[in-house]
This record gives sequence, C-alpha cells and structure tokens, in this order.
Amino acid sequence: MMRVAFLIVAIIACMINGSYSAATNCVFGEQNFSGFNVAGTNYIWSVCQANTQCNNLLTATGVVSCQKPTTGTPQNTGLLAGGTWSAYPDGAATVNYKSGTAPCKSSGKVRQTNMFFTCAKGAQNKVISADESATKCIYEVFMSGDSACAGGSSTDSGPSSSGTGGDSGKKGGIGGGWIFIIILLVATTVYILAGIGFNYKVRNLRGKEMFPNYAFWADFPGLLKDGVLFIKSKVSGGGASGGSGYQQV
Repeated sequence: MMRVAFLIVAIIACMINGSYSAATNCVFGEQNFSGFNVAGTNYIWSVCQANTQCNNLLTATGVVSCQKPTTGTPQNTGLLAGGTWSAYPDGAATVNYKSGTAPCKSSGKVRQTNMFFTCAKGAQNKVISADESATKCIYEVFMSGDSACAGGSSTDSGPSSSGTGGDSGKKGGIGGGWIFIIILLVATTVYILAGIGFNYKVRNLRGKEMFPNYAFWADFPGLLKDGVLFIKSKVSGGGASGGSGYQQV
C-alpha cells in the first residue's frame, strides 16, 4: 500500500514539474529572458513563445518570428521548437530560431532569426536594432534591458518605440519552495487516506485506530515536547532547576 502511495506522489510531482516548465527554453546561464516584450510592424517576434501575429499572418502554428514586408508575402523567420541558446561574448546570451523552410536562393541559408540580449541594469527592456544581416535570410535582433541581467526582472517591461518587435514573452511559474509544499501536502494526504483504507480493509480496525500509526502520532506531541525541553536544557546548561524535569548527568 505504501509503495502505491509513494508511486502516486512521484507521478504527481512529475506532473507539477511539467506544468510549470513553460519557460524552460527561456533560461540560459541561470538567467530568465522571458521579460522582453516589444512591439512593431516590420520584423515581428516573440521571446520564448509562439508569436500570435506571425501565426495569423502565415496561417501557421509554432512560429516565433516573421518578416512582414510593406509589400509582398510575409516570411517565416523562426520556429519556437528550433530555439537554441548560446553565450554572447558582447552581452548576456543569444538565441537562434530557424524557420525549417527551404534555403533561400540568394544565400543558400535557411531563414532564421538571431536574438541578442545585453544587460542594462535597471533599464527598461528595449530593442536596439532589428534588420537583415549581411547574409541574406538571416535576421538579427539586438535587445537590452534589466531582464538580461543576473537577478533582473523577468516580467514584461512594456513596448519599445523602435518600430520592431513582437508579442509578450512573459511566462508564469512557481518556485521550488511552493513545489515542495505542494508535494508535501499531497504526500501527507495520500499517506493518511491510504493508511486509513489499509487499516479498515486489511486490519479491520475501526474508529481512531484506523489512522495510520495511530500510537506513534498519539504520542508525538509528548515526544516533541520532551525533545524541545531536552534541547533547551542542554543549550541553557540547566538541569532540574530549569523546570524541564531533567537532571544533568
């Protein structure tokens, strides 16, 4: 029965961890870059999530960046699933999104977007520049802001005025402390319910005796009190005179 209980807890823990890992591909070098949020018209992108505008323009899904020319057909310039992070010598990090389309005839390169992030402590996240690189079909976006700094904010900082940009990249999540508390509560609930069921069905116990390890838990408050008093007497160096009921040896 206890094996089943622990198995259930392990499965729930995995589910909890999976439910809050949406920003996993937005963390590099322990820094979360999901706070970059910019808006514009020509080059459009999101950081760490599919861009709604690009997907609507291209009637697609999973597109993270695209080019919306003044005339002509919008182009897919990056898929979220293909994101690859790496170090950026002149800044904090860079992420590359490849489109997965056929190579361009002009350069033989697959359309792709490189996003570069530079730390600007305490500054609002903004776009420095966004344009096609010297190599055709490879697009470069340079951004800076507090979200690229160690310990910086990972929340949206609002749109920039650079004329380029994308959707919000903000992701929700919970910390490790809350995950631990949730697992602890789930484990406690499973332990109690599984123990009661086992004692009722298998051991034919009734009443308060159905509670798992009832004798131990009934004595636990007294044992806890004795432990606290014992530690207190050791720390204070007091014996019976300290009112703890213990004598020094």
